[in-house]
Amino acid sequence: MNIKPTDNHMQSIVITVIFSTRGTAFISGHADGSIVRYIITEGSSTEQQGRIVVHPVPPYALSWASGCIIAAGCDFSVHFYDQNGRSCKQFDYSPSSSCPDQKEFTVACSSPSGQAVVIGSFNSPSKLTWEEETTMYIQNLYTVSALAWKRDGSRIICGTLCGGIELFESVI
Repeated sequence: MNIKPTDNHMQSIVITVIFSTRGTAFISGHADGSIVRYIITEGSSTEQQGRIVVHPVPPYALSWASGCIIAAGCDFSVHFYDQNGRSCKQFDYSPSSSCPDQKEFTVACSSPSGQAVVIGSFNSPSKLTWEEETTMYIQNLYTVSALAWKRDGSRIICGTLCGGIELFESVI
């Protein structure tokens, strides 16, 4: 199945793709900051297909949780957008704020239920719910390059730039 976006001018490289928690649609993140929604179910849908928002930077860390799209990248901030692309919430992790050692965000993954999101950065996979929870700092973890949540939500696997694999217990 070859799905083409409704925006004919969409020619920026795709850097992330994420399914909705229901599996009826997916979004793609592009190098120009565009976040595009694709509907893959047959029949009518209340959601519109096409570009829904342009994120300020390439959304390398992109997740679609229950009712929210979470995007982050090299600007040290995590943005929450509603289904129509309107900004709902933003967390600032810039080095000038209370996070002097923060690096860019590289990957994101939502829990199977869509109630929590893990966002990877340098030495730090952070678990975020709709309110910020504990950030875990792991010395010498380096850049988090991959994240996956076990189907039952009990564990998170984290891959690193240096080839390491870490397994974490998750309690939501």
